[in-house]
Amino acid sequence: MRPERQDMPSQERSIKDRGAELYDDPPAATGQPATRPFADYLRETPADPISTGMRAFLWVAGVVVAILLLAALWRAQQPRAARRPRANRPPAAAARPAPGGPLLSATAPPAGR
Repeated sequence: MRPERQDMPSQERSIKDRGAELYDDPPAATGQPATRPFADYLRETPADPISTGMRAFLWVAGVVVAILLLAALWRAQQPRAARRPRANRPPAAAARPAPGGPLLSATAPPAGR
């Protein structure tokens, strides 16, 4: 036993021992690799090309994505023009509430009556 193990209380020692039993991997007993080579998978997997309809669908989806990308890039390059104010909008000063808020305004009708 290592010297630091003797200084530990028995409960801590048992917890550490149990953790080592549960979570430490046992050494590999076999000499074979855990995975197979890619060539084995390639031999076992049959070639199954996608159907013509699915291929056409993927091409259409790709074209739509490309058009959307080009439109977004084009729109980002265009300068933004200043918008003209509408004629039927009231000026900003008329739309502003009276100083002190609506409760202190003499022209505001009483609320709730």
